[in-house]
Amino acid sequence: SKTAFQDQVFIRSQGEGHEYHQPAIIFLISSTPIHHYFVNRKFSMTLGLLKEPNYETRVSLLAEAVATLTKKGITVLVENGAGEKAFCSNEDYEKSGAKITNITEIISSADIILAIHQPDSQLQVPNAKILIGVYQPLFNVDRIKEWASKGITTFSLDMLPRTTRAQSMDVL
Repeated sequence: SKTAFQDQVFIRSQGEGHEYHQPAIIFLISSTPIHHYFVNRKFSMTLGLLKEPNYETRVSLLAEAVATLTKKGITVLVENGAGEKAFCSNEDYEKSGAKITNITEIISSADIILAIHQPDSQLQVPNAKILIGVYQPLFNVDRIKEWASKGITTFSLDMLPRTTRAQSMDVL
């Protein structure tokens, strides 16, 4: 493993005894260990899906994926209108088992928050949350350091390598 950002960010490389130059996953050190979310929660998990900015037509999670998650006992909260530009209506999400709600409830209740882009800087994400999205940590160093200081664990999927083996995880 290599460290960057003054030991606040780890970049791990995948391989069987080989070190690769492209990072596979990037995440921030949190004051709350990641296993805390699963061990101390009796395997219940709440996932929140945020609506993207007006210029974005993608959404982090479609209704088909919500159905798979809810069958596994995961509670999914979806911000009102999150999938509209991706042709996925609130009704589609509700049929798949999600609850349509507002951003305030999602931020306060969800253990894991999905958003392609960084949540609005005015939005106060509580400590010990997990954010998954495309946050460009090498360009948004100050925001990433701020989240790290609050104990927010961040998975920035743009740091996955663009290789054949990782193609199924490609977010571009």
